[in-house]
Amino acid sequence: SPSLLNDHIYITSGSGHVWGYNMKTKELDWDYYIGSDLDGSAIVTCDSCILVSVEKQYIKGKGGVLKLNPLNKPEDAAVWFFPVENNAFVSWEGGVIGSVGINDRYVGKESVRLAAFSGIDGYLYVVDHESLIKDSLILGPDSLTTFSTPTLVYKHQIGPSISTPIFTKNRLIAASY
Repeated sequence: SPSLLNDHIYITSGSGHVWGYNMKTKELDWDYYIGSDLDGSAIVTCDSCILVSVEKQYIKGKGGVLKLNPLNKPEDAAVWFFPVENNAFVSWEGGVIGSVGINDRYVGKESVRLAAFSGIDGYLYVVDHESLIKDSLILGPDSLTTFSTPTLVYKHQIGPSISTPIFTKNRLIAASY
C-alpha cells in the first residue's frame, strides 16, 4: 500500500526498492535500494520517517525492519535497522513479511513511540522507534553495511507470522500461524 508523507508517496516493492514519488513534479525522485523482497507497506512515523519491513530473500544478511528518513538523500536515509533471526517457514527464509504497527497516534508527546512487528522467526518484537542503543552497530540486510539499532522494549514468542500487529490504546494485537 502507498504511504503519504508531505508531498511524496512512498511505495515498497518486490524488486527491493523503496520509491518516493513527488506529487508536485510528478516524478520518482527518491529510491532507497535494499535488494530484498519488500512485502509490507512503508509506515509513516510522527518524526517524518518511514518504517520498512524486510524479507530475507535475495540478500546475504538478515531480514528485519529498517527506519528511513526520506528527507535525506537515499544514501544517508537509514536511521536504524533491527534484524530478526533467519528461519525457513513455508516458502520464506526469514525476515518480516507484514507491515510494522506503531502507537504514534495513541500516545502523548512525552510517551515512548513504539513499533511492533512479527517475524518469520516466531517472535513478536516491540522497539522504541525513536531511541537507539548507544555505541551499538549491527550488520544490515546486505551483510556489509552497519546500522544503528533501536532499543528493544518487548519480545515474545508467538510463532511464525506474516501479519501486521496493531496498537489500540493500551493493547497490542498480533496474529500468527
